[in-house]
Amino acid sequence: MPSPEQAPPIATAIDMHEVDVETLRETGRVFTGHQGFTATETAFYLYSDVSRDLVTSGSESCRGCVWDRARGCLVASLPHDACVNSVAICPQNQVKQFDILYSNKLPKYISFMQEICVTASDDHKLKVWQSHRRVRHQRQQEERRRRQQQQQQQQQ
Repeated sequence: MPSPEQAPPIATAIDMHEVDVETLRETGRVFTGHQGFTATETAFYLYSDVSRDLVTSGSESCRGCVWDRARGCLVASLPHDACVNSVAICPQNQVKQFDILYSNKLPKYISFMQEICVTASDDHKLKVWQSHRRVRHQRQQEERRRRQQQQQQQQQ
């Protein structure tokens, strides 16, 4: 039984609840799948990031978490060797919905929005992560360039 001198143990499963910053009310979206193991008497901090489509957070389970914001499902688990304190979405890869809806000519990077993030961990490492789609696209571009160079060499 808990006493005033001894704090009760906390659960290890952590839920993140989305709050509308204008109304300060919960939206009903809950993101689950990360854990905390720090004792009740000690504070620990996990820094999250939010974009139009994604929500990110670190975890004491040695992984960064990325969720689909609309569906609430975990879409990526980014491993480290120690507690992941922060996951940040690359701001250059984010395109505002306004730009998509009202631009006659969309920039080429539109297809890569929110496909790069960085994790920071207690293992003293920063890791840069790319989506599989982005990596696949880069490989295809490199292959096209290589073929074009071969064709140019053959024509000479």
